Amino acid sequence: MDLRFSSALQVLLSLALAEEQCAVPVPSSQLADGLGVPSSVVRRLAAVLIEHGLVSSSMGKSGGLRLAKSAGQVRLVDVYDAVQVDAPLWGRRKDLVHQCLVTTHIEEFVEELDADAQSVVRRFLAGRTLADSMARLRKLEVEKTDQPRG
Repeated sequence: MDLRFSSALQVLLSLALAEEQCAVPVPSSQLADGLGVPSSVVRRLAAVLIEHGLVSSSMGKSGGLRLAKSAGQVRLVDVYDAVQVDAPLWGRRKDLVHQCLVTTHIEEFVEELDADAQSVVRRFLAGRTLADSMARLRKLEVEKTDQPRG
């Protein structure tokens, strides 16, 4: 299971929340704690996000990461494009013996399906921003606290 997109999204949403709370920059160790991974994983992920203009960093004792743009300017498709690097949604079997119509063309067919699905995913994510995502997280939190305890 590929966790790059969800991990990058969690990092960026954490930075958006920190920015709202005037608690930036955020150390990579703090972000790593939230993801449950070593700081080195966050630093590698941050390097990609910095390269794509989504995050900026500062060095030193009070250094860390922050959003490079406002949460309303960061589309989820930008996050997806930064970390997915043309990774297919579905794996393909390349070791099939071409015995019939199916085994001869299945690889090409699955590639076409994958391209179509990627296109749908990208269009969907293009219509969402980090700000939209923060609003949804807040709504989920309200719904959670409104549920009766039992």
